[in-house]
Amino acid sequence: MILIVLLIAAAAVLIWERLMRRALAEAVEVTLDADASEINAGEELGFTETVVNRGAMPVPVMEIRFRIGKGLRFMNAENITESDYLYKRDVFSLLSHEQITREYRVLGEKRGFYQVSGADISMRAVPSFNEYVRALDADLSFYVYARRVPVRDILAAIETPLGQLAAANRLYEDPFSFAQIREYQQTDPMKTINWKASAKTGQLMVNTYTSVRSEQIAVYLDLEERRIVKTPDRTEECISVAASLMEILLTKNLESALVIGIRDSAHGDHPQPYVFGPGRGSTLLKELEQFLTGDFAEAETVPMDVMLSHFPPGGRVPVIITKNADSEMMRSIEAALPGGQSAIVVAVSGDGEMLPAAGGQIRLMRRKVTV
Repeated sequence: MILIVLLIAAAAVLIWERLMRRALAEAVEVTLDADASEINAGEELGFTETVVNRGAMPVPVMEIRFRIGKGLRFMNAENITESDYLYKRDVFSLLSHEQITREYRVLGEKRGFYQVSGADISMRAVPSFNEYVRALDADLSFYVYARRVPVRDILAAIETPLGQLAAANRLYEDPFSFAQIREYQQTDPMKTINWKASAKTGQLMVNTYTSVRSEQIAVYLDLEERRIVKTPDRTEECISVAASLMEILLTKNLESALVIGIRDSAHGDHPQPYVFGPGRGSTLLKELEQFLTGDFAEAETVPMDVMLSHFPPGGRVPVIITKNADSEMMRSIEAALPGGQSAIVVAVSGDGEMLPAAGGQIRLMRRKVTV
């Protein structure tokens, strides 16, 4: 009799665990979601875990586990461990036909591209507490762009040479930018006559065009590490200044380019930097923002003189962002500038650090970094 009872109990446990496995495989759904695909370092995004039990079987103990790159902070969240990744786990208990949603705020502490990986659901069946695991297809990723910093002083410094270039460009007209029709004057070339409008009005009429605005701003981001002791805080400041400046320039629809002192492997054995632009608008901005989320700690850099020779600043407003400002660099920059061309050098340095003398064609601006 006892044996029969034990056999019945064992069969009941097996049936129960089978039903639990089926619930895990078919009835339980888990969704991981974020309310933004891109933020700037120092900003937050919303992170949501949604668990739904669509079956009639309750789920006494269920655990969601996943990992994501370091550089994020889950605000007011528990069960997080950190090693090579951030590992997060959450425990749920669901009744039949129940949905549970947990929301977190995630702070982007460091720029980068973050993607959820290694996600799975585990469930323990009562009373044996055998663990059953199902991989979770969590297609969730987002960018944390470089931190935004004030660049109003740099924009003010750009205005003078930019204004001079714009004034010079107004001497010419763009044949592809139509403005209006007016009466013919003796100084107008015959090719500008609008014959259809002339026939309608009974007098010669000509097309006029807006002035060319081909002034460009070239931003040079120097990422070379010359010191024995690396200075990642200064590198981050350089990247933040470049990203903040390019965001404003491209948003204002000013034709701009970003030259990054990282070797572009597409050029083979020739050490050439990455160049974004010249261009305008949000498409170029997004492209360079995503590139700047990379880890450049071990990247092969391109010296400043190579950057300047590859993309000469003649006819542009060059803004050079560097943590390596010294007398030698000032001389190489001045040698690369054509007569009458000025340049702006943004020197990222520590408190009390001496900067080289600058004058003539170069305006030197300090950005202090305090560790």
